[in-house]
Amino acid sequence: MRQGNNCMVLGLMSGTSLDGLDMALVRFERKSSRHAWQFSVLDSNTIPYPTSILMELKEAISWQEEAILDLDKKLGIYIGERINEFLKNSEIKPDLIASHGHTIRHLPERGRHQRALHHRQRHRGQQAGALPAQRA
Repeated sequence: MRQGNNCMVLGLMSGTSLDGLDMALVRFERKSSRHAWQFSVLDSNTIPYPTSILMELKEAISWQEEAILDLDKKLGIYIGERINEFLKNSEIKPDLIASHGHTIRHLPERGRHQRALHHRQRHRGQQAGALPAQRA
């Protein structure tokens, strides 16, 4: 658990590249509140999506909101399961999980990402990992 100037974080990322779910277990530490945070990556992995989820993520750019929300639930459960698998073999347990969510489409001209699957995944990952979850 986080103690003073040390924190273990499991970071998650998934996006339009569709290369898979990126996971990194990172230790953040500093000597005191007057010092800058240092970090070290302790473990990382990219887990390719199963074909069924990959196809849905590719097609979701043209879906209506209800179908996107259904995919959001499915992806959240999948991510929660991958979190548990990733942590199962680790002696180090994170203090929190930080997830970017999954971006379906970028709209840089509008200064934002449209139809990003973020909010529901956080809760499913939190339940699966039994840890605090933060959306990055």
